[in-house]
Amino acid sequence: MVNPIHNVLSKAKENSNKFAIKGAGAEISFESFHSMVVKVAALLRQQGVKPGDVVGLRMHGGLHAVFVAAVMHEAAVSFAARVPIVSHHKNDIDFVFSDEPELVSLAAKGVLVTPDLLMQADRLNSDIQPNEFESENSLAHLIFSSGTTGIPKGVCFTVNDLVERAQAASLNWMPVKPFLCQLAQDTVSGAVTYFYSILNGETYLVPGTAKEDAQLIEQMKVASIQTSPAKLKDLLTESTDGNSQLSSLKVIQVAGGLLSRELGEDARKLLGVELVYIYGSTEVGLVAKGPIDPSNAQIVGRVIPSAQVEILGEQGQSLPFESDGVLRVKTNYQSRVYWKVVDSGSSGFIDGWFYPGDMARLSEDGSLRVLGRVDEVVNLSGVKVDPSFIDSQILSYRGIIDFACFAIPDDIQLYEKLAIAVVFDDEISIENFITHMRTLLGDSYPRAVVRVKEIPRNSMGKPNRLQLRAQYLVSTSSN
Repeated sequence: MVNPIHNVLSKAKENSNKFAIKGAGAEISFESFHSMVVKVAALLRQQGVKPGDVVGLRMHGGLHAVFVAAVMHEAAVSFAARVPIVSHHKNDIDFVFSDEPELVSLAAKGVLVTPDLLMQADRLNSDIQPNEFESENSLAHLIFSSGTTGIPKGVCFTVNDLVERAQAASLNWMPVKPFLCQLAQDTVSGAVTYFYSILNGETYLVPGTAKEDAQLIEQMKVASIQTSPAKLKDLLTESTDGNSQLSSLKVIQVAGGLLSRELGEDARKLLGVELVYIYGSTEVGLVAKGPIDPSNAQIVGRVIPSAQVEILGEQGQSLPFESDGVLRVKTNYQSRVYWKVVDSGSSGFIDGWFYPGDMARLSEDGSLRVLGRVDEVVNLSGVKVDPSFIDSQILSYRGIIDFACFAIPDDIQLYEKLAIAVVFDDEISIENFITHMRTLLGDSYPRAVVRVKEIPRNSMGKPNRLQLRAQYLVSTSSN
């Protein structure tokens, strides 16, 4: 039998009274989870879903988790649907099931998930047997990139990939349990956390709002979480304003961006936790991890034993330790191609290596310093600056709610200059804020300040700097 759902359903029977799904307003026991998965699978089969079909899913709360397992039951391919993905891959997607009408309307075969549809599923025959994947190398799941630098790219996960990644996750980045990943299932961390949980009969903790996550941490005595800098900031605010103690937390792992000194100090002071960076990508999994050192904010940890790292020069040559260059990585469980991309080499897969698009420096002791995105590094009159590093160095300023740096053309178009998009209170003085940045950052301070209603961010909490740049150029050209 080649379908992990057999193990999922078996574990569900063994843990019938235990929570399978908990969080974001959902509480589903393993007994109910087993029943719901089979009934939804019967509904999918009735709707025409066949083995190998590509099925997009987006629903709120625990229902999404049930549908993912039901798609696996039918030996079909699941992915977390978003508007850009469905719009671009409309002809490659067989079905979309969602409780969002707009998303359903974009699909060639869209099914709106309503209470009436779920009642229909409840009346179907639940005595159906799972379909089987053709082999362990059959495609089982897709995780798409954020699409902030272009079209979202689907990373392929075979049946074997899901099992191996889930096992590796338990060893590499679930240091203490119970474990909550604050990143949703459209991220690799969120998806792998989910698959690990249901494959091993453990409770999958569903991330929600900062308030919901704080309540979940307290209720389930969560010992470790994986989060992004933006989500950590919201969680600390909720802990302070909502009087949530979060006393069970021992380890906070940060992914998707650099942590500011102040945010790190606040987390340690308020929660007394160990702060750890984890660095990797959807395509290759975990590459490096290690304690966060405020004095060396760009060091994201040491390369783990199952990963290989090289730093390349401008001519593609391998550089010695302590050299700055383009990063390429290789792991034991990496993906090899993108879904529906003919030339994967142009997208990052070359000769068994993956190029994540980061500038980096590797030390002899295995410490990896990430210097910024290749396509985001700003050339300030010949000095190259990483906007994400600038973000991490801007300390909390009274009245500033959110911010992100981005590049704009300078007046003579030869180099670039930094701008900063800011969400702030009405009472703030822009002049005082600029003075603060100049004192803090010296010549690297942003030359333009743009007020925005919100900072566009992807599912990992990373700011979409290209979108901010485009918005700025449109606004200035119309003035």
